[in-house]
Amino acid sequence: MWGRILTKFFALFGITLTAVACYGVPYDEFEPKPIIPEDTYYGHGIVVDSSNKPIQGIRVTIGKDECITDSQGWFQVGDEGDNVIVFSDIDGEKNGGEFKEHSIRLLDTGDTYFKNVVLYRVDEEQNEEQNEPKEEA
Repeated sequence: MWGRILTKFFALFGITLTAVACYGVPYDEFEPKPIIPEDTYYGHGIVVDSSNKPIQGIRVTIGKDECITDSQGWFQVGDEGDNVIVFSDIDGEKNGGEFKEHSIRLLDTGDTYFKNVVLYRVDEEQNEEQNEPKEEA
């Protein structure tokens, strides 16, 4: 007798917990939202050479934040207040050539995606139009 009562109790208890867990609280309350201060500038993207090959070993800085591009040329930096991203070649010829330093001023706070930031070797001409920020899809 107690077995049947306990079985029914736990079955009812399990259904109640499932209903509360699945339907009781809207999903968007659990979704994490990034906290970005209003005056923070973020930039991320890929650094490539003039032949569109990723460049590893480029120092990317904005304010006090810096990173070094990985083997895919990927970077991600952000800083409060400072809106100029500077790209510097720190290893000379090791990454396929010596590249010119380049800087980009971010116009809007928040996150800016750069599809390809083109760095030119010291002995190449530069085409500034290639370094415009792209809208992230």
